[in-house]
Amino acid sequence: MINTLTKLILPAIFLTLVAAGCNNGQVAVDADAEAAKQKDIQEQLDNFSCFEFCNEKMPFVCPDYDADTCEQDCLSKWPDTIRECMVTAEDCEQISNTEPYCEEKLDKDLMPKPELTELPAGCNGACLQYKKCAGYTEGAGAEDQEYAYESCMQTCVGWSEKTINCVRSKQIHQAADCAVMTACVLKEANKYLQ
Repeated sequence: MINTLTKLILPAIFLTLVAAGCNNGQVAVDADAEAAKQKDIQEQLDNFSCFEFCNEKMPFVCPDYDADTCEQDCLSKWPDTIRECMVTAEDCEQISNTEPYCEEKLDKDLMPKPELTELPAGCNGACLQYKKCAGYTEGAGAEDQEYAYESCMQTCVGWSEKTINCVRSKQIHQAADCAVMTACVLKEANKYLQ
């Protein structure tokens, strides 16, 4: 019983700490940094010049995009959304001289894995949710997420079907969503504490 209890409590504590980490002021710092970044982008767009952009910035970001072609495309084909993307582009992989011209860069290491349209049944689906939440922990990498998944799979065999379905059913789009999922696991742990 102690081993089962430990298996239930450790993941719950981990998820609680993940959720609690969302309220530590980091969110406010991130929001301030994002606001400053957006203000800088808006200033660049307000003062945007196709000639300056194509001759001064583009050669550093994507030297393959000829300055004259860039300027012609900029003047005739780029709406504000494309200009904003160009201003924030970091490398040539994001840019092309044909539609869509520019695509937002996704940091594959920091982004959660694409959501499945439907999670698998049972522990597999529940633990994929658990793995996703582990990815929101500061400094967590792919190995940490894989460890979270494996430890969840070991623990999940002792969960009731109700708990498994509860964990599986929660939509995880941001770290704060993990707190709701944690509540599912805590209900399971509470039955052993009574």
